Amino acid sequence: MEVSVRTLPIRLEPVDGEALDSWLEAVSHRLASAWGDFAEAIGLPAPNGSGDTAWLTRLTPAEAAGISVATGQQLAELHAMTLVRYDGTGLRIRQDTRTANRAFPWSRMRFSRFCPDCLRDSGGRWRLYWRLGWAFACE
Repeated sequence: MEVSVRTLPIRLEPVDGEALDSWLEAVSHRLASAWGDFAEAIGLPAPNGSGDTAWLTRLTPAEAAGISVATGQQLAELHAMTLVRYDGTGLRIRQDTRTANRAFPWSRMRFSRFCPDCLRDSGGRWRLYWRLGWAFACE
């Protein structure tokens, strides 16, 4: 079954350095939409409780196209909001599973560190940098 993605009725620009999920959650909140409904509307897999968020690491062409159509953001900007931005430098991504290779030095951890001051100053918008294993202080 092919999902048809439509342009969203509002535009909300991502914050510089923001992670893709943070920005999409901010858009979903602004639309007063449940996350599952919003994700499906922009062409992301509906949450199924398994925690499958491979799209945070690397978007498929179909996922990127759906988000771009819905939000008006350029494909390059969307890809820069995922961990693929750091592939080969800050982490190594397994292309078959879209997961971080944890054997790579300083690879992604199972959790994120963050700066409480920056999080407060950004209105709760999460930086992509905080998802890296070597992130321990503000930039």
